Amino acid sequence: MREREILGLMEALDEYDLEQGLVLTMDDEETIQVNVKNGKKIIMVKPVWKWMLE
Repeated sequence: MREREILGLMEALDEYDLEQGLVLTMDDEETIQVNVKNGKKIIMVKPVWKWMLE
């Protein structure tokens, strides 16, 4: 699961020239930094309930 979501999101971040993306989960929460040739990309992983309360 994890690799598929990260690769798909990285593709979208590159396509739209974004530095940050979000993956919503049931329970997991973390921040993933991915180094790329022109800097770094940040992927936020959050539980849906926490995202809805923000």
